Amino acid sequence: MIFFQKIKKTYEHIDNVLGTILGMPNYEKYLDHIRTHHPERKPMSRKEFYKNFQESKDGKINRCC
Repeated sequence: MIFFQKIKKTYEHIDNVLGTILGMPNYEKYLDHIRTHHPERKPMSRKEFYKNFQESKDGKINRCC
């Protein structure tokens, strides 16, 4: 079980690094922001979050703050 946790953690780290390099936002930072600044709002799912990011690249602004 520990082996799979290490694999998952490594994958998440690689995903975050590649996302940063490619200019993609970080989902965990988004969750922290929502919890801190908008506790009344239900956060988007990971899928919704990245879909929103892709749609915002078409010239739309999709930010809360």
